[in-house]
Amino acid sequence: MLVFAGLQLNDPDPILWVVAYLMVATLLFVGKKQWNRHLFILGSLYFLLAVWLFPSEYYGIGTMDVDKPEVEQARESLGIFIASGICFLGYLLIQYESKNGV
Repeated sequence: MLVFAGLQLNDPDPILWVVAYLMVATLLFVGKKQWNRHLFILGSLYFLLAVWLFPSEYYGIGTMDVDKPEVEQARESLGIFIASGICFLGYLLIQYESKNGV
């Protein structure tokens, strides 16, 4: 997630995406049971955001074209979907750790 945040620094709206990815990294770094609910909630919100951001016309995530802003929307949607998956994976790992005392 830190790499994702770093790659967003050259984006037209870097603050939004850097903060979004750093929130996931922070919650995973803390990794405490009392924060685990926040990981699940954030993952759910990110999943809904990814679905909402996905463009109505999909042209792939390849080369950017000024006439096709859907490419950037697809990239943003994919990134936030990956962040959602990482939140859910972190949630499950913390649940497993707390149950099994690992």
